[in-house]
Amino acid sequence: MIENAKWIWADCAYSINQYVDFFLDFNIDCVDKNAVLEISVDSEYAVWLNGSFAGCGQYHDYPDKKSYDTLDVGDMLKEGENRLEICAYHQGGKSMQYARGINALCFALNNFDNVYISDENVMAAVNTNYASGDTYMITAQLGYGFMYDANSTNGDFSPAAVKAVDTVLAPRPVKKNVIGDIIPAKIIAQGYFIRGERESDNIAHRMYTDFLSHRKFEDIFAGEPCLPGGASLFNMQYDGVYVIIDLGREESGYFTMDMCVDKGTLIEIGYGEHLDDMRVRTEIKTRRFANSYIAKGGGESFTYYFKRIAGRYLQLHISGTESLEINYIGLKPCFYPVNKKASFRCSDSLHNKIYEVCMNTLRHCMHEHYEDCPWREQALYASDSRNQILCGYYTYEDYDFIRASLALLGDSFGEDGYQTICAPTDELLRIPSFTLLWFLEITEYYEFTGDSYFVDNYWDKLEAAVAAYEKNGFEPPAGDNYWNFYEWSEGYENVGKNSLRLENPDFFDGIYKVFVYIALKSMVSLADSFGKKEFYEKYTTILNKLKNEINQKLWDAEKGMYCSYYYAGKGQHYGELMQVMAVYSGVAAGKEDALCSLIANPGNGLVKITLSYSLYKYEVLLGRGGRFDRLVFDEIAEKWGRMLFKGATSFWETEGGAEDFQLAGSLCHGWSAFPVYLYYRYVMGITPAMLRGSEEPGRWIDVFASFEGHCADIQVIKKEGEQCDYIK
Repeated sequence: MIENAKWIWADCAYSINQYVDFFLDFNIDCVDKNAVLEISVDSEYAVWLNGSFAGCGQYHDYPDKKSYDTLDVGDMLKEGENRLEICAYHQGGKSMQYARGINALCFALNNFDNVYISDENVMAAVNTNYASGDTYMITAQLGYGFMYDANSTNGDFSPAAVKAVDTVLAPRPVKKNVIGDIIPAKIIAQGYFIRGERESDNIAHRMYTDFLSHRKFEDIFAGEPCLPGGASLFNMQYDGVYVIIDLGREESGYFTMDMCVDKGTLIEIGYGEHLDDMRVRTEIKTRRFANSYIAKGGGESFTYYFKRIAGRYLQLHISGTESLEINYIGLKPCFYPVNKKASFRCSDSLHNKIYEVCMNTLRHCMHEHYEDCPWREQALYASDSRNQILCGYYTYEDYDFIRASLALLGDSFGEDGYQTICAPTDELLRIPSFTLLWFLEITEYYEFTGDSYFVDNYWDKLEAAVAAYEKNGFEPPAGDNYWNFYEWSEGYENVGKNSLRLENPDFFDGIYKVFVYIALKSMVSLADSFGKKEFYEKYTTILNKLKNEINQKLWDAEKGMYCSYYYAGKGQHYGELMQVMAVYSGVAAGKEDALCSLIANPGNGLVKITLSYSLYKYEVLLGRGGRFDRLVFDEIAEKWGRMLFKGATSFWETEGGAEDFQLAGSLCHGWSAFPVYLYYRYVMGITPAMLRGSEEPGRWIDVFASFEGHCADIQVIKKEGEQCDYIK
């Protein structure tokens, strides 16, 4: 149906960060309750049919492989005159969760045999309520913030211009997100502000530097602080009034407000995850977590459907009005719809709470694809997603979502054999180690699902990537477009962005070699499973040579551990990550027990592993016949429990929380939810084969002694539809 539609846009000068309104009037004699609207756009859309909101949220795709959504609209149609209205947004500017395409929209509405398509009969006009052009980025990952003036008069509508778009259209590969009812919220702080930086055009900076003077709620408002409700201002002073809204916990969704103010009122909207600064941290260096709205006067009911925001707190600075009535300020939550596969309970209440908050973290970090964090980036990274996907196999019945995320990354390969830093994006920067972990992810995908999708559709790309690595001697790439990053710890976060390689011609990046080994081992495993004999034999030999090279170059017999790098004629840098990955990969064959004892010793003197790669550490320790089981789960209780005791409702990017990354650490990060996977895989013993159905569940499994010092039994039982539930 949509294949017959034309790509259209307003007949206007090109601009990045542009919003365009479209409408189409049409008559129908009889309503098809199964009527659907198919729609695709670069970059986002919001649709109304006869005044009713029908949906939003373009799938994050590539310009040459566009996805279209199918929206059920039968209940919104009526006999006679109908009006379809669409506001389409074109980002245009580069970011890390958007690949730049042509500013264009196409759609088709099907009612019985009648199809209404996008073409020259659609009317279009630039929406000038929104500021357009190169305004300001929220972050380099997220793209632009919004500045909305409800008083602006849009240009006259005229027939849409047809655009030439070379793409292949396909149905959205995952389900549509669900938008819920508004989240109950509460005004927890209020008062007056004096503008500290009057000349600044930076909304976030203005809000962050305003002088705030607190007042009790009842001193300036009549009504109640709970929202939705009614809070009426009866005393305006100074430059304006501020309010801080608490959503009760970390949330993600679309900003929405309902209030009454005077015409021309400026409403500045900041959001964040904490109040460590006694206000929302709207500005963090170049990051700007703030938007603005200028009121038309009277009732202001507004929802911004073109980008999700996330956090726990909203802060509004409201100026230029004598009257103010707040009915609601907050979010409409937006979640990917999932069917829960299982639940976990044990005799330790702390681990139960960790599980619960991990699940909440996972839900906030999956929308169009897996995302690292909903607040600062909303970006898909290979390394981050691996932790999330392992949890996904056990918790949700949606392998389509996993496959689609991995496919986005697979579509980002360059001729050099490396993926872009995120997907989708046309950002040139690459993190080689993340690409190498993607090979592990797709091998695990086959192991958990039995689905040959990536071998069937990506094998040529995989072979080409491996050939590129081999051509380069399995050495890490060099150049401005490569960030040889491993994790956020000393010596692993910026390898190659320094002069080590230039100053030391014998520089040997050992940790990179181990990541290459993991990738090649994954490929050899797939080749073995799918009968690709020539590849299997060739790279099995290369694997053995690579293992010998790593051991000869990096094993320090005197210290009983691996160094991370070799240069200046000796081994350099000793970190937990290197020991962990050597064991995990199989490179350290014969040395595993001694290295695991070293890894498990908190006083080992090694550069410590961080949260993101702790999963690998725990997996190698849990695979040692129970020797380190208690240590692992005690450490999880201590580290994740510390976040809980500090008030976390989702788990953090790092143990340092918001103070890390120059005060930009996120408090909801998908990679930190991996204890869910450990509970199912190692506490309950649920193997990939059991999930795939090739092993029958039903055996009894001991819970590790780390839980209250005794063993309890958990039974795996079958339910209707082959659904498994895991019950103590």
